[in-house]
Amino acid sequence: NSYLTFDKKAVTTFFGNELHKLCYCYELNGGSFVQRDCTIEDMDLDPLPPSNPSPLDGAENIDINTDVSWSESSDPAGGEVTYTLYFGTDNPPVKQAFENSKEISWSPPEPLEKNTRYFWKVVVTDERGNKTEGDIWTFNTNEEEISLPEHNFLIIINETLKGKIDDGLNLYLNDIENEGYSPAVRYWYPGGAKYLKQIIKKSYDQHNIMGALFVGDLPPALFERESNFSSREGLSYEFFPSEYYFMDMNGIWEDTDGNGIYDKYPENLTLEIFTSRLIGTTKEISDYFKRTSDYRNNGSFFEPRNFFSFIDNDWIIYEDEHGNVWEDPMGIKNSKWELGSIYGNNYERREEVETTNKTEYLGFMTQSGAEYVYQWIHSNPQNLYFHDNFSPNPENILNINELIESNVKGSFYNLFDCSIARYIEKDGNIASEYVKGEYGLAILGSTKVGGVFNPGVKNIALANGYSWGAAYQMWVNDIWENYASYGFDRDFIEMWWFGVMIQGDPLLTLTDKKTFVTRSHFPKKFYPPEFIEWINSTLR
Repeated sequence: NSYLTFDKKAVTTFFGNELHKLCYCYELNGGSFVQRDCTIEDMDLDPLPPSNPSPLDGAENIDINTDVSWSESSDPAGGEVTYTLYFGTDNPPVKQAFENSKEISWSPPEPLEKNTRYFWKVVVTDERGNKTEGDIWTFNTNEEEISLPEHNFLIIINETLKGKIDDGLNLYLNDIENEGYSPAVRYWYPGGAKYLKQIIKKSYDQHNIMGALFVGDLPPALFERESNFSSREGLSYEFFPSEYYFMDMNGIWEDTDGNGIYDKYPENLTLEIFTSRLIGTTKEISDYFKRTSDYRNNGSFFEPRNFFSFIDNDWIIYEDEHGNVWEDPMGIKNSKWELGSIYGNNYERREEVETTNKTEYLGFMTQSGAEYVYQWIHSNPQNLYFHDNFSPNPENILNINELIESNVKGSFYNLFDCSIARYIEKDGNIASEYVKGEYGLAILGSTKVGGVFNPGVKNIALANGYSWGAAYQMWVNDIWENYASYGFDRDFIEMWWFGVMIQGDPLLTLTDKKTFVTRSHFPKKFYPPEFIEWINSTLR
């Protein structure tokens, strides 16, 4: 249910020249061996990837006399590295600018062409011949700068979709303008997270936008950390997309080890805007916009409007190491999740051991379905694991292809399912499939281990007419401001909630009621240390 990695490059990137401390080495002598601590010289490691390109990846309006450069890389084993640079208008670039050089910059021999897109890549080689290919970076030399009209909501669309989703997009723009929003559409050829954030920050500084929607394949901001989920598991390395990077307009995010992945964020994290992603084919994206229009203009797809609560048995009964059994330690059975003002008594429940299985889940979700689905199920990006954690029994596994074929029915989802929204996976993620479903509208999920088990702030905001994005933003800011009063420490909230994101239209609402909600309305619940240890160990 967690997304961890044993990939050599990822582990090397994170631990660098400390990696040897995680291993034991053995001296062989005939038929016997002697264990000893490893040294860095024992490790045959790949060099670290190049990082910090200049111009920034995805940059626009670059001068034709520009140089390209990047940060010096290194070999965790201590040797020297050299660089091979590929540069040109082909994607991927095939023309070598130089090979096996120690230079970390290059000046093109002639001025670049105006109004042209360039691609470049750096390959790092160590003394043992190990190679690490960097990402393909891009910039353009366009003379005309992009200017946007006055707006309070930014829609950033992968440039390759231009002209291909207009029917649905125009419908969406008309709908949200009728709701009082002032949207602006910004097409961009995707580069890196830094330049994407610059685009967002410009709209925030100049127009004070409330939020942004990313449409199509746009870059993630990767974050890495060590997590200690329980004393049994010990430390684990995680890297994952964190959307908070794009929502924090004033804080400084750092890559302290220079490996191209963020590992430090502001001490006092506050999100000034909300963001969301819409992922899919051109048809799926256009159909999605038409579906949101149907919802806005004709109301809920479910009559009566209803809520489906599915809580797998791991979260209902807890037995500690001393044999003590806790029944429903989180107090979640029969809860209305602060949404009773919307759903009344229309709550369909699967909260008992005998009903929380794959058959019950699919039976309800394919036949009746629900407008709002809140599910607690062990998972990874492409699989849901019912009844027990990572069961090898196929009867307990719902994979992404089976879910798509089943055509489950739900509009809004709170997915307390680990890594289910990890949108960088080449094999897809289940969260996006919920959004693309026949009735799908929006999800709240996580790109890493974790999920939202305390949705009070978000759901109270939704019940009072706030949008999906605004309610999400309020929940995040409340957690980071008040985590101590909830009984959490900072490491706990990072482990659980640093990958939480939304997908779908962030401007959708559950009700038209507009009532201001203050934090004094938000219920606070203290979670004892035993609970935190239990939830960590159950999670894994």
